[in-house]
Amino acid sequence: MTKSSGPGGQNINKNSTAVTLEFDILSSMSLPEKIKQILLNTSHSYLTKAGKIIINANTYKSQHRNKTEAVSRFITYFNNVLVTKKKRIDTKPTKSSIEKRLNEKRKNSIKKSLRKKPKYE
Repeated sequence: MTKSSGPGGQNINKNSTAVTLEFDILSSMSLPEKIKQILLNTSHSYLTKAGKIIINANTYKSQHRNKTEAVSRFITYFNNVLVTKKKRIDTKPTKSSIEKRLNEKRKNSIKKSLRKKPKYE
């Protein structure tokens, strides 16, 4: 716990309400190696070069709310990093969309050919 900045007036000057959550990825026994590598390969402001996740929370006046805020940020960070995004499957254009595109091309071609000067023979 550290002294916080922000709202709170005299309460902030007297009490240490800011919370710093530190989690060392490399020395964690609860994480498998695969997950450790995934976490270390991501780039985020929470992650240090030493392999630690550091989250500071000083939004609220009370220490308890700052603790819950830090923990919720930590959980959100983990969930966002560990969820794999589904790969998009390319789809073929429909017959009607192909037909529409070709009709537009024909119209544009005719429009541009009308702009040309006529050929005199």
